[in-house]
Amino acid sequence: MPIAYPYRFSDWYGYDKDCVSLTGFLVGAGIVEGGNTACSTLGSSFTYYHNGSGTYPANGDIVYQADQTTPATGGTGTNYAVFAAGPPAPPVRYFRITGSTGTVQATSTCP
Repeated sequence: MPIAYPYRFSDWYGYDKDCVSLTGFLVGAGIVEGGNTACSTLGSSFTYYHNGSGTYPANGDIVYQADQTTPATGGTGTNYAVFAAGPPAPPVRYFRITGSTGTVQATSTCP
């Protein structure tokens, strides 16, 4: 009598497509005001994660809070400063999120 295995190899075909690789980065508290005012943030407060391929979030990436499952929220529009290292380093760029899906609407570098 043949041994009955619980899974066939074909059961796992394409399984990895459901896995999402996230990249962590440091952010400051969100600022609702427009423009590059996020660049005046003095220190990183949180580690957030994004699903893009770069070091920092790009347009269209989805940003997640520290739990890596909850999308960052932006309400009517929130800018988040991005830091290359912890305090006291200044922010290197910022990104803007609107709504509750965590989708990056815009990015820019800090002066």
